[in-house]
Amino acid sequence: MPEAFPLLRRCHLFVGVADNEVKDLAAHFQPTEVAAEEFVFKQGEPGDGFYIIQSGQVEITAVNPVSGKTRKISTLVEGDYFGEMALVRRGARWASVKALKALKLFKLTNEEFDQFVLGNPKIKPNLELVMRARAYARKANFKWLLPNEIVYVVTLRHPVFLLGMMWLPGLVILPIVFGHYATTSQTGLQIGIFLVGLCTVAQFSFWGNYLPRVFPVHLRGTGESFAANIGGRMIGTSFALVASQLSLVMPGDTDGVRMAAAATVIGTGVYLANIVFSFFLPEPSAENLPE
Repeated sequence: MPEAFPLLRRCHLFVGVADNEVKDLAAHFQPTEVAAEEFVFKQGEPGDGFYIIQSGQVEITAVNPVSGKTRKISTLVEGDYFGEMALVRRGARWASVKALKALKLFKLTNEEFDQFVLGNPKIKPNLELVMRARAYARKANFKWLLPNEIVYVVTLRHPVFLLGMMWLPGLVILPIVFGHYATTSQTGLQIGIFLVGLCTVAQFSFWGNYLPRVFPVHLRGTGESFAANIGGRMIGTSFALVASQLSLVMPGDTDGVRMAAAATVIGTGVYLANIVFSFFLPEPSAENLPE
């Protein structure tokens, strides 16, 4: 009888599971064959098991219940698995699986899937991660995904991470530029202003793409114009008045030194506020993500 252990051992679902446990699980998988152009199962049928492909190729398709259109989901090959969704959700098959080439499969029954997969605290978290990633990928409908590719894991970079790429360098550079080079080196000031401007304008680009995907922003038509006009031109330029008033109470021998100190305080404060408030940013929904 063919041995399922080598396939299971290579499968990411069983990472962290000892060899003896995987061997015990492999003993419960039964070999089965499906001829080319035959269906392993069809959409709407009750879930009867979990499958891992030993050899061959399958195509997964789903029919939209509203439009009646058939959509190709993915193509799976040796080492891939399918059939877990209906078993976990205790429902019918959400898609059809058809053999494109003659198939050799290993099948685990519903009862054994419940006992040895869902009942195993080392395997279940891996399966749940894959299911969430696959559901997200289907909803997002990535256009760059090739016909023979399938998504197993999706990771998202949180806005805190993305903005940190711009805020943290700006938080370091800005005090140095305006607190030191503004009164000591014209060349250092010029280079510093360029770098601070780069970090600041980069945020406008981020906000311009982020805002329309999270909030119903319709002012001036797009998120980018909202970020540039409201953030950069209205709020940003109003800080010129704040800087001039703050400079009156800043230490320094000349107006230029006091203005540089005021700019340092304001700029650093704004960057710090951005970092704090970024932790409250919501994630865009899958429908609003770019293709």
